[in-house]
Amino acid sequence: MLGGILDNCRSLRGFNVRSQYVSGVVALEFLLILPLIIGLLYAGLVYGVLFLSKVELQRAADGAAASVYYLDRRNLNPDDVDGFEVAVRDHAETALERSSSLLSRRLLVDVAECETPGAGDSAVDVVLLKCNISVIPSDGRVSFLPQLNMSFLGSFPPQPATLSATAAVTF
Repeated sequence: MLGGILDNCRSLRGFNVRSQYVSGVVALEFLLILPLIIGLLYAGLVYGVLFLSKVELQRAADGAAASVYYLDRRNLNPDDVDGFEVAVRDHAETALERSSSLLSRRLLVDVAECETPGAGDSAVDVVLLKCNISVIPSDGRVSFLPQLNMSFLGSFPPQPATLSATAAVTF
């Protein structure tokens, strides 16, 4: 009977030692996985901010393109095709400049233009107004948000050099 109790004590003692090893392995695995989890969370944050910036750009381009529908055409001469195109472009570019000035400070507008390709012989034949806006990182930075340098793997997370949006309407 005493031998059975001693065997049980030895097995419990061995179990306690084993549980310390198991908890050490869990801590080691956690330390190995933690940088990966933090990197994935940071990449998700960066891409979320980039997506939000892209949505802001698209809203600015859409607003500029749709502004042509609010252009007062009563004083425009339908026979003056060039004057009509200039009035349409000027009105859309003014709206695009207003929208792009509202963008955040971290974005530097590189290109903001509106054009009327496909203009025909009369003011009635103008079928398309296309507005483009493109931004680059401000303050001479390479990326929109800070990146981690992973030596031979490159910068993480990878980011585009520019963000752009295009909107087109027909009228």
